[in-house]
Amino acid sequence: MYEEVFFGDGPLSLSRRVDQTFSRLRGMSTGAATNRDLTSNTSRLDQWLSKLGYLANYRSFGQNFPVQFSGQREEISFEGSGRLYDMYPGEENELGGMVSLHGTEYIVDDIRGTQKPLTDVAVCDNEECDRRFRSFDPDETICPHCDSDLTTTQIHGISSVECSVAKGGQRSYRTFAQMSTYVRSTDAERDRQETELFGLDCDIEYGQFELTDFVYAFERGHSMSPSTEILRSQALIEKEDGGGSTDGLSWRERLEKSQEETYRPVGQQHHTQGLRLEFERDAIAERLERVTHPTASWPQLLTSLEQALDRAIPVVVKCDRSDYRVKASITEDAVEVYIVDGRQGGNGIGWHVHESLDEVADNVIDVGDCERCVDYCDECLLLSRTPSHYLENDLLDHRTLTAVVDGGEQ
Repeated sequence: MYEEVFFGDGPLSLSRRVDQTFSRLRGMSTGAATNRDLTSNTSRLDQWLSKLGYLANYRSFGQNFPVQFSGQREEISFEGSGRLYDMYPGEENELGGMVSLHGTEYIVDDIRGTQKPLTDVAVCDNEECDRRFRSFDPDETICPHCDSDLTTTQIHGISSVECSVAKGGQRSYRTFAQMSTYVRSTDAERDRQETELFGLDCDIEYGQFELTDFVYAFERGHSMSPSTEILRSQALIEKEDGGGSTDGLSWRERLEKSQEETYRPVGQQHHTQGLRLEFERDAIAERLERVTHPTASWPQLLTSLEQALDRAIPVVVKCDRSDYRVKASITEDAVEVYIVDGRQGGNGIGWHVHESLDEVADNVIDVGDCERCVDYCDECLLLSRTPSHYLENDLLDHRTLTAVVDGGEQ
């Protein structure tokens, strides 16, 4: 360990972590008071090591990014992945999400993305799609829900964030992030087994996955209007040192290249642990066809299943919803459900779910067996921070869920 920290160049290298953490401050414009505040917050050895990720904190281990708050009082803080929900840019790095700090409303006005992208993803960019802004493997070209062409984009890491005090009409903004999650299998060896879940044959894989959380778009409204608009979230991507090769270019082309600006979505990536459940699509489709109410659909089933798992897992594992991610999707011949840890290196949630899978399944069935409502309520599928378009597009219905997980006609 000593050799890795002080002499190696791997992920534990001291020089590498210092560069990754504090080099991001170079592009931030700060005053003397802000610099003093930053210095006082990293003056002790434990504070400094914590910023570098050497002191274990399973909620934000090595995943912090610097945020500058400007206004009556200026300060720089290091935020973890939980603030990604609030801190995202607007279109072409214009005004983005609203952030509350110490009773003051701030608005994100500048986010810089890292030079190197985290990953490539395909996204459904159709605002009318029931599963809009969902992520897919880059090899996919057509959305399975709306049959529109998928948009392939790069997701970059967050280099730095600047927030300013909301002024005038800005204080009446309301914003809501459309969070997207992309889960990709790694080359690491995984444990595989076959079982029966919900009365269906199920293939289970447990092991290492690559998790990328990002905000592709967000909703913004104003207190003076009931309507909302959907905006893309795009940070300004930092240019490579030297701006890249200009060999063979004319002076005009070199000038245009130097003025080019690149905007892309930003997020955070974790190499973590989790499991993937795979069901035969035909078997689930057979049960879905038994549903008799008119709004039943694949998007409704997948969304309701995600919400039910989001309610069931904390009951069994005794954790917060922010500690893990759930993603359900369909392919040409399968229905896949990912349940992965939401922290770098894993935090044990996926393993606990893997060991208590039958209990989790029983709780999902209990969520669907709600007698209080016709389709959804706050005792079954309606959770905090449920996106409004879930309700507007009839994507929550415990009758559809029960027809599939419990095998009964609804």
